[in-house]
Amino acid sequence: MSDQTEALVFDLDGTLYDEYDFIRQAYLSVSKVMAEGSGSDEDRLYESLCRMWLQNGSSAPVFQMAYSEVTGLSLGDLLLKKCVEVFRNADFELSLSPHVIDLLEASKDQPKAIVTDGNSSLQRKKYLKLKLDRWIDEEHIFISGDYGKKYSKPDPYMGELVKQKIEADRYLYYGDRDIDEEFARRVGFDFIRVRNMIAV
Repeated sequence: MSDQTEALVFDLDGTLYDEYDFIRQAYLSVSKVMAEGSGSDEDRLYESLCRMWLQNGSSAPVFQMAYSEVTGLSLGDLLLKKCVEVFRNADFELSLSPHVIDLLEASKDQPKAIVTDGNSSLQRKKYLKLKLDRWIDEEHIFISGDYGKKYSKPDPYMGELVKQKIEADRYLYYGDRDIDEEFARRVGFDFIRVRNMIAV
């Protein structure tokens, strides 16, 4: 940290917490729905969902890929819609790692924000489950789902909203993906690449 006034801005998934902790819990519900809709083995569907996500990431059509692998069939629109709904409304528990808590505590007097892509209600649920409201005000959460898909990263729009809310001489953006780095470059934030708040 420099002596300049700094605002700390964070991506959420894969940065402040291990996204796989959420994924593996949500996929339990998704695999159950898939099994009921196809008569296939729930455990095989769950294993395939997790593996497809680990191999391809969240931007891949994981539901379709896993369903096709296990059943040999295409995932129909109605079942896909149900899977997405169940995924977004799944029950889960999340926690911050000690080093993330240490950083948030050490910087508790600095302004902070979250800029993340995703469904608004789901991302806010993660924010509450992680108890991030101890350090980051809810009004400083900027989620692409609130503004429309065209404002997803790397579009700089949400970064400009941060600047309007938080005045600082320097902004540090913590993220875990190339798209986060591109977003930071476009909006004029310094970038720190991390994996669950460990610099890489």
